[in-house]
Amino acid sequence: LARDVQALPLLRDGLAETADPRQRMYAATALSLIGGEEARAALLARLELEPSAMARTSIQQALGILGRQGDAPALYHALR
Repeated sequence: LARDVQALPLLRDGLAETADPRQRMYAATALSLIGGEEARAALLARLELEPSAMARTSIQQALGILGRQGDAPALYHALR
């Protein structure tokens, strides 16, 4: 999956729509492997909506892997 941008739409939709939090967790991790602004935007959008602590933690970790300093406030807010 690393840098496979063709998988991005499927993973983005899975992160947003899949009922199983474990699958959302895997989608978040996969998005971090792909990287880029579209993956980052999908992760940030889901972070505020994610009800599962497990999936939310994976989203936070995925954003950390992407390493954008501007994401620090969103990560801090989610941790609080």
